Order: sequence, then structure tokens, then C-alpha cells
Amino acid sequence: MVPEWLSVSQAARRLGVSPDEVRERIKAGELKVRRSNGRQVVLMEAEGWGDETDSAIIVQALIAELRGQIAAKEEQLKNREQEIQRLSEQARAKDQQIERLMVLLAQSQAQTQELAQRLLPAPPPPWPAARPDSARRRRWWPFGGRA
Repeated sequence: MVPEWLSVSQAARRLGVSPDEVRERIKAGELKVRRSNGRQVVLMEAEGWGDETDSAIIVQALIAELRGQIAAKEEQLKNREQEIQRLSEQARAKDQQIERLMVLLAQSQAQTQELAQRLLPAPPPPWPAARPDSARRRRWWPFGGRA
């Protein structure tokens, strides 16, 4: 069995004394006490534990409290793992959407190039590279000057 944390009045009933007597024992250091939700609670040994020492009771109470904390942390860890799983699934879905969009973009670009080739006129032929030597050179300035 695990030691219990009881209110001052509950501890008084368990010990068969008044609550004032319990408070006096607390002040004298005979009973272990702590605050819980703004009230004093007293560490009381469970039924049938009368022969164990105070330190063993305190250790067992601490063990029980730590087990409770561990259970709470395990619950938090479980919730975090579920959140990570949910976010991972969302990331995978977004990756798939991006892949689909990339395919659609590539198809759209290919169709645009194809339409541009069909609809735009052909580019003009390039200028002649060189004139034959026999061609007469013309002046570029029409007014006067030497030929």
C-alpha cells in the first residue's frame, strides 16, 4: 500500500485527535506536511503500516508521485507523437500536390511553346552575309561628297 496525503481534518479523524492537535504535531515536526491547492495536507501511513519508518513512507510517497508524473509525461509524449504523425501526413500530401503542380506547369509550358510556333509568323530570313565584289558601292549620304 502507498501512504496517503490527507487534509488536516481527515488526519485528525485517522489519528483520533482534534485538528488542533494535528497542527501542533506538524509544528513539532512529527508529521510531514505540504501544500496542495492552497491547503495543508499531511502524509499519513496507510492502514497496517505502523512498523515502517518515516523515511520509508516518504520514499514510497515520492515514488507514487513520480509514477504519476511519469504517466502524465507519457500521455504528453503520446499526444506529441500523434501531432508529429498528423503533420507528417500533411507534409506528404503537400509534396504530392507540388509534384502534380510541377507536371501541370511543364505541360502548360510545352503547350504554350507549341501554340507560339503555330500562331506566330516565321522569323524573316537573315541579312545576306556579304555582297559580291562586283556590286557597286553606294554612298550612304545622298547629298554631295565623294564617290
